[in-house]
Amino acid sequence: MLLQGEEFDFVFVDADKPNYIKYHEILVKLVKVGGLIGYDNTLWFKSVALPDEEVPEYMMENRNALKELNSYLASDARIEISQVPIGLGCGVGRRLHTFEGHESPVYSVCPHYKENIRFIFSIALDGKIKAWLYDCLGSRVDYDAPGLWCTTMAYSAD
Repeated sequence: MLLQGEEFDFVFVDADKPNYIKYHEILVKLVKVGGLIGYDNTLWFKSVALPDEEVPEYMMENRNALKELNSYLASDARIEISQVPIGLGCGVGRRLHTFEGHESPVYSVCPHYKENIRFIFSIALDGKIKAWLYDCLGSRVDYDAPGLWCTTMAYSAD
């Protein structure tokens, strides 16, 4: 039984494959930002990469569930996912930071202080760059650099 507000650094899932996406939706809320979620058997005897006609019937249910999971995880902006090709495969997702006002996870937050004004810059994975004042009224400046989420922002205090 989980306590209210309890968070985890690492969770490993080795359960019924057709419910992995349901487990993911629960676990992504329980794992700390920067924490890891591991998924066992994500390559399922390499069957996830084979055409349907080459996969034995008895493997199809789990194979299809794991193919769906792999696609789902790859498109989930709340995590970064990696495949570790050991054994039957292990998917490892790292939970990313979210920041109010951004639709995608934020990878950089930079506080700044100038002429008695405190503000922060935030950059999200979708390329949105925002400048915020510390008055809780929302972003004052929005920039869009789609596809350039790893942009390094440099600014001058002058």
